[in-house]
Amino acid sequence: MVSEPTIAPKGNGLTTALDIIASPSDAFARLRVVPTWGWAFLIATVLGIVGSLLGSAAAEHAALTSLPAIIAKNPIDATKSAEQRQRTLELQISITKATIKFNFAFVPLSVLLSALLQTVYLLIVNAMTRGQGSFKKFWALAINVAIVGIGLALVVSGIVELIRGPEAFNSVGDTLNAIPSLAWIVPGTTGLLHGFLASISIFALWSTGLIALGLIGIARIKPVQAYTSAGILLVVGALIYGALVSAQA
Repeated sequence: MVSEPTIAPKGNGLTTALDIIASPSDAFARLRVVPTWGWAFLIATVLGIVGSLLGSAAAEHAALTSLPAIIAKNPIDATKSAEQRQRTLELQISITKATIKFNFAFVPLSVLLSALLQTVYLLIVNAMTRGQGSFKKFWALAINVAIVGIGLALVVSGIVELIRGPEAFNSVGDTLNAIPSLAWIVPGTTGLLHGFLASISIFALWSTGLIALGLIGIARIKPVQAYTSAGILLVVGALIYGALVSAQA
């Protein structure tokens, strides 16, 4: 359970954002009174952009290395001549390079979209459990938790990819394994299962715990209901992520 805060709640967005890591109980006490999220959005975005840039070389190497095999599986490309397939490959390479080059620009949108989806889900949970939450409070909770779930996750992944070097990553699956997750426990998986397991990383589990504690501290939802709801959110998100990874394979 969330313990009583050691300080009086104040609407300091920067302190709240930092306390999401250092002292979640104090952060949730503040968010319950003043749901700030501006500093949290900035921190999550900057960390995510840095991580994206650090890991861009590994992401490009993984995508370009696996691209010929992906094109070869396409039944439409199988009917083309060797020359046509080569042109298709060259076009896909140029598109892939351009997309990865600007991956960092999608980080702010990812933070906002993820927060919106989580907020809608938490509002449903709040209604079902008769909690004391609101859109503003859950939005602020989701954005602040994104510091861990998106910001720290991307920057640590980017650092690992930078240290290991691009040549160590030859597929999307390799990049997903950059940080510890359930995929490390069950090696050799592919497609949907691999994406599902890889998405349940240490940062995803950390974020899930924070969401549960936030539901308790901000919306006064019972612990069992809070942890169950946060766990469902984790599993559903992992299934969606796994499906997206499978579609790219």
